Amino acid sequence: MLARLYMELSANELSYRNSSLLQGILFEHISPEYAEELHRQTMHPYSLYLLKNGDDVSWVIQTLNKEAYDEIIEPLMKSEFDGFHLKKLDTDVKVMSKKLEAVDKKILLQEFNEKESEGDQQLHFISATAFKQSGRIHILPDIRLIFQNIMNRYSACSDRVDMWDEDTLNQLVDSAYIFRHNIRSTSFPCEGVTIPGYIGDVTIRTKGTETLKRYVRFLLHFAEYSGIGIKTGMGMGAVRRADKNER
Repeated sequence: MLARLYMELSANELSYRNSSLLQGILFEHISPEYAEELHRQTMHPYSLYLLKNGDDVSWVIQTLNKEAYDEIIEPLMKSEFDGFHLKKLDTDVKVMSKKLEAVDKKILLQEFNEKESEGDQQLHFISATAFKQSGRIHILPDIRLIFQNIMNRYSACSDRVDMWDEDTLNQLVDSAYIFRHNIRSTSFPCEGVTIPGYIGDVTIRTKGTETLKRYVRFLLHFAEYSGIGIKTGMGMGAVRRADKNER
């Protein structure tokens, strides 16, 4: 199960640059046992980010399997969780409203099997996105790094399906490419350091079989919940696909 919880906050001074502070709030409201389990994982079964539209600020938390939903979203859905204090900013934040969305992973598989591909896939990178490979930070969108990261995330949060496959990844790299982009560099404050990254729009075009095009759509749909790249549990790598009317 994939789930997304929107919480509207009464804190106009917050922006996505404060997202890392919210990971601490999240960990305060999950069980110590599950928190310890998350600390041991290299890829977390959740992502979070702050979404700001004018004066409206929403904290978005997404989970990638049922265990993460039960351990993370369920405690936050309780009426007792109606606000929190951010010590670093010395401010009280009130939760004004909550909205939950959930989709079974079977829906993604059904879409893969039954729905024809729409062609180009456009991604909005909402928060700073970057990749780490061989000890180096990469701050430009790269087809291999994007799909490798998503495949690894799907495998890490699934007990039944191992999405990772080197041959399939090579097919994706050979067939898909960045057709158009409108990105800019940005930075993300995190744990006393500033991580470089990018935000903006990227259009991915895929040549090849219909099956491969559907697979690209499947991975990018999943990425809307998992995020892409590093530090997705702190607010980086948030993405959304554009529908046809937005393209």
